[in-house]
Amino acid sequence: MPVAESPVDLVVLSEVRRATRSGAARRVRELARISQGELSRTLGISAPTVSYWESGSKDPSQRLAGPYVRFLCRWARSLRESDDSAVQELLRTAELLERLGFGFDQAAGPKEVIPGRAA
Repeated sequence: MPVAESPVDLVVLSEVRRATRSGAARRVRELARISQGELSRTLGISAPTVSYWESGSKDPSQRLAGPYVRFLCRWARSLRESDDSAVQELLRTAELLERLGFGFDQAAGPKEVIPGRAA
């Protein structure tokens, strides 16, 4: 894995790992009714890669950690009324990353992926 370019990159990698290992990433994707295939097309990766991430057998690369965390946090925000612990975990992640200056204005969120449709 390449060395992270900034402290924010390190936090992004850490938060993505925590979200995948805790099951929050999978739970938010499922609550949003997004399939692994839809997410994989959005990120430009294979569906098995998403499965590896969500099972904790592999971690997202530095290159994909940013787009993946954007996706997760945007969907968590769209589900913010939920009491689900995974949603609340990713809302806290979004708040932390915003305080660090991580940009959420790039692709991979509710406007880009419509559940049940190809991305």
